[in-house]
Amino acid sequence: MSGRHRFRNETDVKEENQLWSASRLYKLSTQSLDREHDFEDLRIEGVLPTNLQGTLYRAGPFLYESFGQPYSHPFEADGGIVAARVGGGEAKGATRIVQSKGLREERAAGSPLYGSAAPWFKRIASAWRQTVKNTANTSILSWQGRLFGLMEAATPTEIDPATLETLGDTDLDGVIPQGFSAHPRRCPSRKSIFNLGLSYGRQNTLDLFGLPEKGPARRVASVELPYATLVHDFAITDKHAIFLISPAVLQLWRAILQVGGFADLFRWEPERGSELIVVPLDATSKARRIQVDAFWVWHFANAFEERGDIVFDMCRYKDLNSLDAIGGNELACPSALVRGRIAENRFTTEVLTTDLQEFPSASPVMLTKENRHTWMQGSHGLGRFDHDRGEQDLWNSPDEQLVSEPVFVPCPNAVHEGEGWVLSLIFDGPADRSFVGVFDAMNMAEGPRAKLWFDQRIPLTFHGQFVIS
Repeated sequence: MSGRHRFRNETDVKEENQLWSASRLYKLSTQSLDREHDFEDLRIEGVLPTNLQGTLYRAGPFLYESFGQPYSHPFEADGGIVAARVGGGEAKGATRIVQSKGLREERAAGSPLYGSAAPWFKRIASAWRQTVKNTANTSILSWQGRLFGLMEAATPTEIDPATLETLGDTDLDGVIPQGFSAHPRRCPSRKSIFNLGLSYGRQNTLDLFGLPEKGPARRVASVELPYATLVHDFAITDKHAIFLISPAVLQLWRAILQVGGFADLFRWEPERGSELIVVPLDATSKARRIQVDAFWVWHFANAFEERGDIVFDMCRYKDLNSLDAIGGNELACPSALVRGRIAENRFTTEVLTTDLQEFPSASPVMLTKENRHTWMQGSHGLGRFDHDRGEQDLWNSPDEQLVSEPVFVPCPNAVHEGEGWVLSLIFDGPADRSFVGVFDAMNMAEGPRAKLWFDQRIPLTFHGQFVIS
């Protein structure tokens, strides 16, 4: 009897469960995009809310090799943009590889020129010229009707929001000297988006940029750093910007000599401790520096001020081992949602939950205000944490599915922070396809109300933004 028709026993089921392990799903999700395409119909399973209108844009590493040579870490891979556009009960999707200057150079040369896929002498040449391939593989920014793909080590890459075509690098009229982080933060009371950028050199500097709703971008403040490091995210309140400087020290000799992969560039030196830099937005020259024990944060959630204290929620790690885990090494790197509080120059923390660990999202209605709910990704799915009750509303995804960052989308004219939906791009192993799951934000445990199916697997994406139309 052929395998197709024989009865499945307990051993068969066990083998299937092993087949769709997290590592198997991760390996499949870190393969290059099969097909680029313009906006085309997505198959809708379930009921798509009729008043959900706009476009979900997500960025991630979409090309994991160059001319047959694999990259050593996803952070090196060439970026791509995936979009799902919804409205009037319909859904359309598109995917595009970011056509960076570096990628075009490689295709013209017929061989890798950048990153671990390139021969050592070519990597050395790029390092000495201080040229970096702007992969735009980490996040998305929508500002003044323009769309940008972001990565840490370069300026923004402008993308056509209608077609996803690459328009090119921009320093926003000379405002950005080197880097522009993948985590812009909106401050509603100031009608502005803020972001950080790092500049490496004889003096290492952290810059704070302001992107107002109207008018040009500007550099708001510059702060000297004690050493070259990695700062992925920050927190913003109505009055302050808060930066965590953790002891992840750039190994300059490795960068210059191109020794090892991306995960080898930074060494964790806990004896240095961490430093909180608090910058008053109305008096940027009066920054405060607070020394604290060493810990690492990839992502902050919301932040607000309470009776003179600065309060912020963060996904805290004990060290930088998570950088290796992102590269697929499966190291134990547990994190927790932790509330930090700065009272004058005293810093305290409180663990809120260990079940939901990463990619926190708050309702835009509550940015820089005390929020009751935080939506997050956990080790087995997605969920909502209720700060008032200390309760969790969890959806455990099937073993054969791999979820991504939850993006909160408020209902039109939303007043309460729970009014809205949560969107997550999810890879389904057995189908070998990805879909956008649409969840009722206050009923996460019910699972997706609608699934918007692409006809292919979408590679791993890190961050996204929903642009309301």
